Amino acid sequence: MDVYVYSSVAQDVFNHSWKTSVNISALIKIPRVWDSFVKSYVEMLELYGDRDGAQEVLTNYAYDEKFPSNPNAYIYLYNFLKRQKAPRSKLISVLKV
Repeated sequence: MDVYVYSSVAQDVFNHSWKTSVNISALIKIPRVWDSFVKSYVEMLELYGDRDGAQEVLTNYAYDEKFPSNPNAYIYLYNFLKRQKAPRSKLISVLKV
């Protein structure tokens, strides 16, 4: 019985996080400064193993000309790449911006 309850709760959490993920994904495509949402969304993507998706979100957030200039976007991308053990040259190129 405990396994079923745990499994049911885990599935509910996963379903809610998926719905949240979809909503945040749509929200952060609107050109604004979305630092808190982007950080949370990237953490969620990393948690579920979608590193490519996380990097895409951060790259778009930093380099898309539709978004306002935001130095934090480059810091988030740098920190992500550092966690992924990216080459030093790539890390430096992000900071040069």
